[in-house]
Amino acid sequence: MAYRWVWELVNGPIPDGKLILHSCDNGGHPIGCCNPTHMRLGTVYENSQDMMARERHGLPRIVVKAIMGLLDRGRSQTEIAELYGVTRETISAIATGRSHQSETRHE
Repeated sequence: MAYRWVWELVNGPIPDGKLILHSCDNGGHPIGCCNPTHMRLGTVYENSQDMMARERHGLPRIVVKAIMGLLDRGRSQTEIAELYGVTRETISAIATGRSHQSETRHE
């Protein structure tokens, strides 16, 4: 992606196991924001936390509400994940309040 190329031009190689994280939500896939002052190195975990905090996991609120309804009706997290094409961890994050905290009722 273009932003990786810009990072390497400005900062050098990206270390193994590191990702480029953005402080903004400018630019779309596959280019993304290419402003080097909007980039920092991070881990997969840090990127996941950032994505959840910014609700950048690709699930619209209406889908999250539907997922919560399925959880309320007793459907398993694995079943729901398969239905929506996401990981069980994504469903777990919704169910436990790690994502969409203002809407989540499941603990």
